[in-house]
This record gives sequence, structure tokens and C-alpha cells, in this order.
Amino acid sequence: MKSLENRVRQVIEPRMDNIEKNLKFVSEIMSQMAVDSAKRKEEVDKAFKEMAESIGNISNRYDKREEKLDKSKRELDNALKKMAENVGGIGNSNGFYTEEFFFTALENEMSFAGHDFEYIHKKLFRYSKRKNLRGEYDIVMVNSNTIIVFELKYKLTTEYVNKFYHKSLKKFKELFPEYAHLKLYGAVASMSDPENARELASKYGLYVVSQHGQKIKIIDHNVCEYQPGN
Repeated sequence: MKSLENRVRQVIEPRMDNIEKNLKFVSEIMSQMAVDSAKRKEEVDKAFKEMAESIGNISNRYDKREEKLDKSKRELDNALKKMAENVGGIGNSNGFYTEEFFFTALENEMSFAGHDFEYIHKKLFRYSKRKNLRGEYDIVMVNSNTIIVFELKYKLTTEYVNKFYHKSLKKFKELFPEYAHLKLYGAVASMSDPENARELASKYGLYVVSQHGQKIKIIDHNVCEYQPGN
């Protein structure tokens, strides 16, 4: 019996030793894997944290850049607005100077192109409800048989000439029927003529007037009485 027990022990003990060794080896491997896994998790967490910080920095830089762009756009808009106001102010000043110069020159003389006048009107405006017409005229000079209507521009253009001749003069006597019996003449007065619009005004038979020192100068005397059908 002891002999059998010894034989069984001789067979089992070596195998038990191998099992224990294997279990120990597996345990060591699992422990190492656990360490590696924890280390790898730590590295992944660190990488994600660094990535998040980088994204945050990029977002902050983008926000700051957007803020700078918005600020620059506001500054540019303000600069353009001020420039437009200045340009508009210059245009208004030029227009005011033109109107004052020609009105003062005509008022001082109260004569034009050989005609003496009794009245001079500035910014003559009228609206007719019945006819649904309105019109404003820069200067109007009147005597017992003649009326001259002036269109004043700092820079004369063909558009201004056409509008004055075909629209403004055409409805003048409709708006002012008290002048229907008078001879009507048109005149354009300007400081400059960048489009050579004075030539067109001359073809229409309008007086063409310019500045000459502190006085006015009639450039073209080749005029004719205005007729609405022309």
C-alpha cells in the first residue's frame, strides 16, 4: 500500500510543481499586463488631456482672431462712414457756394443778357394738387414780358441738362400759370463742365453761364425761347 502511495506521489508531485509554476507564471503575466494596462491608460489619458488643451488653445486663438477681425471691421466701417460724411459735406459745401455765388451776382445786377428784371426768386417751389405736379427752381428772374429760369450746378453733366430741359422747364408754366403769357428762357450755370455738357445745353437753346472772377459770364448767346413741344 505504501509502495502504491509512493508511486502516486512520485507521479503527482512533479505535476503539481509544474501546475504551481504555471500558475505563478500566469499570475506574473497578468500582473504585468495589469501594470502595462494602467500605464497605457495613463498615457492615453495624458494624450487626450494634451489634445483637449491644444484644442482649447486653438479655440481661444480663433476667438481672439475673430474678435480682432470684428474690431477691425467696426473701425473700417466707422472710417468709411466718416469719409462718406466728409465727401458729402464737401459736395454740400460746393453746391451751397455755387448757389450763393450765382444768386448774389444776379441779384447785384438785376439784369441778364440785355434784359432788366424786376424780381428775382431763389429756390422757387410749388406743388399743384390738382395737376399732381411739383417743381423747384434754383433761380427765377422776372420782368413784364420775360422770365428766365436758372439751373445751378457745381459740376454740370449731360444728365442734369437733359432733366432740366425735358422735365423741369416743360412743367414750369403748368405750375406757375400766372407766367403763362411771358416768354420763357432756360439757363444752366456751373463752375465746371467735366462732361462737356455745356455744348448740349447750347444745342437746346439754353443760356450757358459760368463764373468769371467775381462776376458771371455768358458763354453762349445762341438761345431761343423755350417751347414745351421742342
